[in-house]
Amino acid sequence: MPLSRLIYFSQTVAPDRNTAERHVEQILDVSRDNNEKYGITGILLSDVQFYLQLLEGRRRNLNHTYQRILKSDLHFEVTLFDFKAIEQRAFDGFKMLYQPIDGTLSRVIRNMIDPKSAYDVMTAETLAALLSLYKNSDFQEGAVWEVDRQDLLELSS
Repeated sequence: MPLSRLIYFSQTVAPDRNTAERHVEQILDVSRDNNEKYGITGILLSDVQFYLQLLEGRRRNLNHTYQRILKSDLHFEVTLFDFKAIEQRAFDGFKMLYQPIDGTLSRVIRNMIDPKSAYDVMTAETLAALLSLYKNSDFQEGAVWEVDRQDLLELSS
């Protein structure tokens, strides 16, 4: 079965951290149910201002899921970063990992999704490699994930 990967960014509508956390819970509940139904795996990263999500599965199912994502009222300025064929899943067995982020990684991603920014530090492959680090790490789901500038530079080279 041919597989594809989809990565998108979006801005949250949450005015504060508590609302953002409630919205993430809603997203995870719905996405984990739907992802199991449609054979989709992936990871969701967020801070109070944005979401970053990587999804893997059959192209048709990803397209259907992305159309639903575009209609959600929990975010705006949804930007497709990557949609391509892949050989294998990076998140096989994970209906939807979740990782709140902060610090350097949060700032880099915010700069990447700001339409006024000319800052373009990561390719889709670098971003996918960075996200894959999470599933292979000792980090616990839900603990704030810090990545420093050196980590990002090493992934980019």
